[in-house]
Amino acid sequence: MVEFLDAHSVSVRIYDPNTEHMLSYGLYPSEEESRESHIPLEGSVAREEVKTRRTYLVPNILKETRYQDKT
Repeated sequence: MVEFLDAHSVSVRIYDPNTEHMLSYGLYPSEEESRESHIPLEGSVAREEVKTRRTYLVPNILKETRYQDKT
């Protein structure tokens, strides 16, 4: 996925409808010890995709107001 998207970093998250959280299953580069395993959906970029069931393209994540962790 990193090569295909020519990305600097990638995370894979799966939506859990029971908890309404995203479960983090993968991260590149790998920082397993520092990543959150459950991420709240409310107020997130992914919420738009889950809500509409459509892809939500974010050209620049740093300029996206729904993306809160800018570090």
